[in-house]
Amino acid sequence: CTEYNTFFEEAQHCEQWMARHSDLLQNRFSSDNIPGDQTQVLLTDLQALQDQIREYDRRVSSLVVKSQDIIPLKLRSQRVTTSIRVRALCAYHQQGMSLQRGEECFLTNNSQRTKWKVKTKTGLEGFVPSACLLIPAPNQEAIDTANRLKLQHDRLSGQWKTQQRKVRLVAVFGAIRQVRAWDLKKFMAMDPAQREAVWRALQHDGEKLITECGTSDREMSKLAEELKQCEQIYLELCQAAVAREERHVSTAHIILQRVEAVSRDLTITDQQLSTLLHRPLPQNNLAVQESFRSYREFQLKFDMQENEIKSLQKEVKELSPR
Repeated sequence: CTEYNTFFEEAQHCEQWMARHSDLLQNRFSSDNIPGDQTQVLLTDLQALQDQIREYDRRVSSLVVKSQDIIPLKLRSQRVTTSIRVRALCAYHQQGMSLQRGEECFLTNNSQRTKWKVKTKTGLEGFVPSACLLIPAPNQEAIDTANRLKLQHDRLSGQWKTQQRKVRLVAVFGAIRQVRAWDLKKFMAMDPAQREAVWRALQHDGEKLITECGTSDREMSKLAEELKQCEQIYLELCQAAVAREERHVSTAHIILQRVEAVSRDLTITDQQLSTLLHRPLPQNNLAVQESFRSYREFQLKFDMQENEIKSLQKEVKELSPR
């Protein structure tokens, strides 16, 4: 009796749990307008739900096995219309009727609640207290219940797989839109490892979905085409980025050479300025004119160097990492 009650209580619990989570899958994960920023949260929740579904698979499978050993208690209160097999729970010897413990016989009439009419394998018939008799397993109701739960679990697993693929597809198309929005400026602003990781993840997730569903599916065919276009975008941006980096390196090398040249010129200019400052004061008109000419030439050269430095500062700023 305990095993009987435990079996059907567990079966009812499993049935109710699977019904609730079937509704959850239908209501939360089947929307046609899943926001792209929620896909990762939904996928995490779906993964957690899959773990629970697997646990209930084990519980239902256990019930399927146990169903073969559940005794049919309800048959005790139902009028038999044909003889059924019963087993003696204890030895019984009275009024010309004798049964050994564990002996099997056939129940022919259970119209009386406390006494059942049985027939032994030797053909002996008589009444035996119903409490002394067991209607053994199997219990068809228990078997049918377990099989129904198995079908319900299979439907739930299929529903989970459908909704999980749907959310994954939304996530993949969201990543495709992200890649399509890339231009060279955005591409160069990303770390090379990051942009490659984005593309590799998109490629892996997309190709896995296509493998699972097949290209005959209309959405998978569209996805395959979108992936090809994204790959072309990624490769073209990679080539453009390499070309820009090469120009960047070449320009930086030229600027470095100019900086070194300006540095040398400034060293010379510093020496010339020191010479001019320590020159004796002119003593006549000719010497004054010569000094004025020297200072004017120095000023022109100094102005040219200052302009070159400003130009270099501007170019270095433009060359700095974005």
